[in-house]
Amino acid sequence: MDNLERCYKIVQQSSSKGIRAVEVASKLGVHRTTAHSYLNTLELMGKVYSEHGLWYAKDRKDESIGEKEIELTIKLPPLDEEERQREAELRYIAEKYELESLKLRLKFLEELRTIKIKGKNIEDIKEQLPKLIIETLEK
Repeated sequence: MDNLERCYKIVQQSSSKGIRAVEVASKLGVHRTTAHSYLNTLELMGKVYSEHGLWYAKDRKDESIGEKEIELTIKLPPLDEEERQREAELRYIAEKYELESLKLRLKFLEELRTIKIKGKNIEDIKEQLPKLIIETLEK
């Protein structure tokens, strides 16, 4: 195993409370300046960060804040070529004559075919997606 990987694993294991560079050096069996070199390299790679002399793995910082909410937006196209053509013509007319009411109508039609899913993890989204696609197509 590479020295950087070993160093990263040590920081990950102690990430909830943080770990000092001297402790990392002791666990790796290297001088503290060597441990600092490894930690600085990992910091440049975006894997760790330092606060008040303690080192933390970045992935642990995100976990401590809580799960991030994921938002997925899917815009379905019109169902057939005729509908696509009609919308293109209406869009052209709305732009050419600056018809705000027609622009709003087109935006509403687009929103009817838009699926927005929010979830705490990818499993939530996987569960919701098929049902929402079917509901959107039935509108």
